[in-house]
Amino acid sequence: MSGGKPDDGLLGIDQNVAEAIFAESTLYSDLRQDVVFTTSDKLRLRLAEYRKRINKRQRPLLWLGFALSAWGALTTGKFERVVAGVPGAAWLAVFMLVAAISTVLLVVTTVRAAGAFFRGQAPEEQFITEATTKKLSDVLGGDG
Repeated sequence: MSGGKPDDGLLGIDQNVAEAIFAESTLYSDLRQDVVFTTSDKLRLRLAEYRKRINKRQRPLLWLGFALSAWGALTTGKFERVVAGVPGAAWLAVFMLVAAISTVLLVVTTVRAAGAFFRGQAPEEQFITEATTKKLSDVLGGDG
């Protein structure tokens, strides 16, 4: 140091402070990071795709709710009265239809979600891969 001013080394850290930090620290060489430069449009597009994938994974829960409600009503309800001008037999048919459709959709969406889960990367990793490799023109199909 000269003139009372600290000798600024790397990143403006005083050389003596930097030496003390390195003397007391354990450094690992596998901490390589990628710096990604992207546009806000590309990031919005990737986030929208990511949100769709997450929603597809959660869709079975929607159909599970419908199926449990319909099957619960069918097993515990008595469809003998007229409600809102609709006879009990019609209500029974409606609940049977809802139970059947929601059960089929529950199975289909669960199989699709399981297939996506076992087939590829985690959604977060897929998001990072797409955000760093795909070009906007690849997604939009034009010159981007």
